[in-house]
Amino acid sequence: MVSASKLDVVLEMTGQKGARMQQLMLRTAPQHVRAKVSDILSEGEQRVIAMALFLAEIGIEPGRSGLIFDDPVSSLDHLRREKIAKRLVLEAKQRQIIVFTHDLAFAWALKDFAEDNGVRFVDRHIFSAGQKKGICGDGLPFEGKKLGARVNELREQAKRAKKVLEEEHNNELYNDIVRNSYRRMRDTWELLIEEDLFAGTVKRFRRSIETSKLRYVSVDDAEASAVYNGMTRCSNFTHEGGAEAPPALPDPGEFLADVEALAAALKMIDENKKATEKRRVEAGLAAH
Repeated sequence: MVSASKLDVVLEMTGQKGARMQQLMLRTAPQHVRAKVSDILSEGEQRVIAMALFLAEIGIEPGRSGLIFDDPVSSLDHLRREKIAKRLVLEAKQRQIIVFTHDLAFAWALKDFAEDNGVRFVDRHIFSAGQKKGICGDGLPFEGKKLGARVNELREQAKRAKKVLEEEHNNELYNDIVRNSYRRMRDTWELLIEEDLFAGTVKRFRRSIETSKLRYVSVDDAEASAVYNGMTRCSNFTHEGGAEAPPALPDPGEFLADVEALAAALKMIDENKKATEKRRVEAGLAAH
C-alpha cells in the first residue's frame, strides 16, 4: 500500500451548482496513467481524501448552501472519524449540515463537538415498523442516548410494563418488556461508570486517556455499592439461569424501584463529581 500523503490526487468536480458530482483522480507519471485509485488506495483512504478535497472546495466558494452527507465515515478508523466530526461541526457554524449515519459513536462525536462549540443541532432516528419504512422519531435510539434520557426512557418502560400486566393481563408481553429493559438498564449502568463515575477519563474505543478529567474522579463506598448492586440486579434478570431455575422477574413496583435506584446513583455521582472538583481546585490539585 502506498502512503496516501505521497500521492498526487485531484478532485474532479462536474455538474451544476447545487448538484455537483465529484470523482477522485490520480495525477501520475505517464507510465502509470491507467492506474486506478482503487488499485492503490483503500476505501477508507479514498473517502478521507475525497472528503478533505470536497470540504476545501466548498470552503472557498462564496455560497453558504446546505450540505447533506450520507454515512461519511464508513470504512474510517476512530481517529479520522473524530476529525471529520469536528470539521463538519465547524462547517455547521456557517451553513446547515445534515448527516445520515448508522454509526452511533460518530453521532455522539457530532453531538459532543456541537455542544463544545456552541453549535445548535437536532437529532432524529429513522426506523421501520412492519411494512412502514422511513418513520422518523425524535432523538437518537436508546443505544445512542445520554444517561438522563436513558433513565427517562426506562421510567416510561416501567409504566408501560405495569399497564400491560395489571390492565391488559398480558404476562408474556410483560416479561419481554421487563427483560429487555433490564438489558438496557445494565448497558446504562456501564455507561454511567464510563461517563460519570470515571468522568470520561477512559472511554472504550478511544485512543487517548484524558488524565485532566481525574479532577472529578473520587469513588466512595456508597457509589461503589450502588454500582455493584445495580449491575447485580440487572445480571440476575438478563441471564437465563438454566431451564430448571429460570429467574423470577420483578413485579412492576420492584422494576420501577430499580430504575429509580439508577437515577439516584446518577444524581449522587454527579454531586460527588462537583464536590470533588471544588475540593481539588481549592487544594491546588486542579486548575479552574
